[in-house]
Amino acid sequence: MKRKPALILSFILVSAVVAVLSGCKQGAPAVTVKVPEATLSPMIVGSASVFMDIVNNGSGDDMLKAAHAEIAGAITELHDVQEGKMIKVKGIRIPAQGTTALKPGTFHIMIFNMPRDTKKGYRFTLALTFEKSGLIKMPVTLSSTSSHSSESSMDHTAHGH
Repeated sequence: MKRKPALILSFILVSAVVAVLSGCKQGAPAVTVKVPEATLSPMIVGSASVFMDIVNNGSGDDMLKAAHAEIAGAITELHDVQEGKMIKVKGIRIPAQGTTALKPGTFHIMIFNMPRDTKKGYRFTLALTFEKSGLIKMPVTLSSTSSHSSESSMDHTAHGH
C-alpha cells in the first residue's frame, strides 16, 4: 500500500517535467485582440489583408486555428510569409504573457473572393477561432489599398484565388 502514494507522486513529477520541457504553458489563456486593420490588396482583385495584435495576458498558450470573414462567398485563410512567399498555415501560436503581431511580411489573415466593388469603408464581421479561448468576433472596416512594400513584393502565385 505504501507504493501507491509514491507511484502517484512519481506520475505528477514526470508530468510536470514533461510540461516544462515541452515549452508549453499549461494554464488558462486570456486572449484579447487589438483593433484590426484591413487593407485591400493591390496585387489580387477582391482580396484584403487583415493585421492586428493578439494579446494573451493569461498563464497558458493558445493557438489561433481559423478566421472567418462574414462575407458571402469569401474565403478566409491564416497566412505567413516565408522566403518572400505567402503561404497558408494551420495555426498561429499565441504565447502566454505575450503578444503575437499579425503584420505585413509575417503572420496575417487573407480574405479572398470579396465583392469586386469592395472599397475603403466596407464593413464586415471577422470571427477568430482559438484552440482554448474559443470564438471572438469583431467588426472590421477596410481602410484602403495596402501600400506596404512587403505585400507588393510577395509572391502570390501559389494562391490562384
